[in-house]
Amino acid sequence: MKTGSNKRTQLLLGVLVVCVIAWFYTKNSGTEEIAQEGVEDNSALADQATVLLQRAESIKFDFSVLESKAFSSLINRNLPLLNLPVGRDNPFAPAP
Repeated sequence: MKTGSNKRTQLLLGVLVVCVIAWFYTKNSGTEEIAQEGVEDNSALADQATVLLQRAESIKFDFSVLESKAFSSLINRNLPLLNLPVGRDNPFAPAP
C-alpha cells in the first residue's frame, strides 16, 4: 500500500510542478504582449487626440459680424413668459 500511495504523491507533485511552471510561463509571456499592445494602442490614441487638439486650437472666430450694421439693426422682441402653474407638487402621487 505504501508504494501505491508514494507513486500517487510523486505523480501529484509532478503535476503540481508542471502546473506552476506553466502558470509562470503564461503569466510572464502574456503580460509582456498585452503591455506592448496597450502601449501601441495608447500611442495611437494620443496621436489622434493631439491632431484633434491642434484642429480645435486652429479654429478662428470672426467677431466682425457683431460690429456690422445689419447686426446692430436687429430688434429685440422678447415676450415675457406667463407665470402659469407647471404641474403637481408630487408627480408620483396618485391622481385626485
